This record gives sequence, structure tokens and C-alpha cells, in this order.
Amino acid sequence: DSPEAFAYLYQALRESHAARGHGFDVVLLCNIAHELLQLGDYYEALKYVDEGIKRCTRMANNHLLAVLLLNRVICLTDLDLAAEAMDEVRRLTALIGETGRADSVEICAVMALAALRAGLVDEAVKLVAIADDALSEETLAEEALALIVARAELLRATLQFPTFAAPLA
Repeated sequence: DSPEAFAYLYQALRESHAARGHGFDVVLLCNIAHELLQLGDYYEALKYVDEGIKRCTRMANNHLLAVLLLNRVICLTDLDLAAEAMDEVRRLTALIGETGRADSVEICAVMALAALRAGLVDEAVKLVAIADDALSEETLAEEALALIVARAELLRATLQFPTFAAPLA
């Protein structure tokens, strides 16, 4: 039940103390933002993401920072503010190698879509290439699907979509 789950998350956040350390509060902020993203409440999710990023600076947890940055990219892109997400895209691109993220295919695909929506086709090409390089037998289907969507959008942006779509007809 979503309202009950939110109530527990909010209560846990109120009861956590940033001074206690270990980043529990940042994880809670990240989880609340993710749930709000799932509900499509991007403005509210952005508030929690931004607070999570701010608090994450006191920690040495690049994996958590990567999740928060990706959520910020998603929020801004879905709010038609993709150009504002490009600083996060660049930070996240730099973090991918450091974090050893197994899901870098999907992360790069999401960032490529943000770059395309910001009108940065060259940036999207680079991100799709990084995702292609990260593809492996261990890539999950939903991650591969995100890359397929990014490739299709890239082809459409470069006016190659009819060539790509012809075999699908």
C-alpha cells in the first residue's frame, strides 16, 4: 500500500539524524525520491533528490551519489528541463567507471535520452557508444530495452529512423 509505505519512509526520515552518520538519511531521501518518481511527482521527487545529493557530499559513497544523480536526470528530463540535467549527466558519466555499476547500460541510455532532449546529439552518440560497450550476457532485458529506445531516438534525431524501422514493418 503506497500511502502506508510513504508514511513509514517519512517517519524513518524524521527519526533519523544526519549526525548519526552512515548515510541512512541519504538512503531514505533516495528511496522517497524513487517512489515519487514512480508516481510521476517529479517536482516533489526533485526536492528529495536535491537534498540527498547535498547530504551525500559528506559521505564517500559514489554508488549512492550515482543513483541520486540519475534520479535527478530523470526528473529534469521528464519535466522538459533536460538541458539543466547535463551537468549531472557529465558528473554521472565520470562516476560510472569509479562505481563499477553493473547497470551502466541503462544509466547511459537514460543519459543519452536526456542529451537528445537537450539537443546534444553528439553527447548522445557518445553515451550510446558507452552503453554498447557495456553490453554483456549479464545485461538485463529492461536495461537492453532502455538502450534500444535510446538508439531509436538517436536514429530519429539524426534522420535515420526510416532505415532503422524498415525491418520492423
